[in-house]
Amino acid sequence: MTFRRLTSLAVLATLLSASFVRAQDQEEEFPEPDRSVFNLDEGLALGGFDPVGYFEEGQFRVKKGKKKLAVDYEGVTYHFRDKKTKAVFEDGPSRFEPAYGGYCALAMAEGEKVGVEPEAFAVVGGTLFLFSGLEQRDQWLGSIDEQIAAANLEWRRISGVDDSLRAVPIDESAVDFQTNDDGLIAGGYDVVSYFPEAGGKPKKGSSKLTVTFRGADYAFSGRKTMQMFLQRPDRYVPAYHGYCAYAIAKGSLAQIDPRSFLIEDGRLLLFYAGTDNTWQRDESLAEKAESSWRRRLQQN
Repeated sequence: MTFRRLTSLAVLATLLSASFVRAQDQEEEFPEPDRSVFNLDEGLALGGFDPVGYFEEGQFRVKKGKKKLAVDYEGVTYHFRDKKTKAVFEDGPSRFEPAYGGYCALAMAEGEKVGVEPEAFAVVGGTLFLFSGLEQRDQWLGSIDEQIAAANLEWRRISGVDDSLRAVPIDESAVDFQTNDDGLIAGGYDVVSYFPEAGGKPKKGSSKLTVTFRGADYAFSGRKTMQMFLQRPDRYVPAYHGYCAYAIAKGSLAQIDPRSFLIEDGRLLLFYAGTDNTWQRDESLAEKAESSWRRRLQQN
């Protein structure tokens, strides 16, 4: 199964974060939505699932919260699984609110308020999107730019507020991804397998388990890692579109050896064989790579 036109956001998380305008930055410009139009069960959001859990790195399944650990935020009740996640939420609650009042993001693009399965979700651009099922989520991911733009307009009509602050589509298609001869990013290795939650060791992906993303096919070693990618694509997309990070710092594009990698600041960096060691010895290369990549994006 393939899913086309996912928005690449892992790189943009640092380079173009201003494009993702958060609600707290817009409080004076846009009114607060009427909570009565939210998808709630007697005031309870997310079916009682812990909202912080959706954003936790390395978590495959979200968990239900406890009624005794409840927080009321502007008329909406949230449950938490422990005091730690409750405290995290209380430190900045608005960033954990689901888009479109907690209704299915795919249906919202059609102007429909449809209930959700709380475990069918995707976190994109720092925003939680919910869906009526996994099939609906996968369909949404396949045309994410168009879905977000349409749903933003419909949610404005339904709620009376502009929800484009939730996530702004960004087109990076002018800059190609680095792929091998089979069109596979990361040389056909499972991009999730590089991360600690999946073992931290690169594994070859299967041609039977792929996700097409901006013209590049991602192959996965198992259905679990494929689902982890679909839930939180921001976390797993390689930095610099999969090109050698060292070469980017030097102002050029180069292929990679998929076994040469680093997880740095939560991002997957890939390298041509041996250049990862040079990268680690020279702290200035990281800043140079960011500047070089920014210029490349602006030129295209």
